Amino acid sequence: MSGIEIIPVITGAVKMGKEIADIGLSVRGMHRDTQACTRLANQIKHDIEYAQILLNTSRDLICDHEGMLSWITGTISETNDTLARYNGYIPEENDKGAALKALMENERKWEEWGKALGANHSSLMAAVNVMHQLKLTLKPKPKPSWASSMPPDF
Repeated sequence: MSGIEIIPVITGAVKMGKEIADIGLSVRGMHRDTQACTRLANQIKHDIEYAQILLNTSRDLICDHEGMLSWITGTISETNDTLARYNGYIPEENDKGAALKALMENERKWEEWGKALGANHSSLMAAVNVMHQLKLTLKPKPKPSWASSMPPDF
């Protein structure tokens, strides 16, 4: 082989090496992304469970506010549905080659459901905050102890 003939071979090998390095970087980055997405999904699942428990314990306070009750239950349900869809697009980190392929094929859907999940999670946290505020403001207040020693008003 002459010097001119070897240049395309070297150039091809360098390009292939760069592509392999890029894939390796993508796999490592995707592995970190997958772990972060899994942790996010677990945190949101925990928040959904907490919101459901809070709703069950304060349903008697919220039932007077029918519109608010439907908003809170709808928010919990919608966040749960979005989380299920989002979990369907998180690549499995066990098989890095398959995960990279899944990430490349479903990246747009993964990002779309991630944004939707973020918006739903914000609404869920607002609903939790509202339920906490209702518990604070609407729970029966104890009568002051000094009022019982006073004669009744006629």
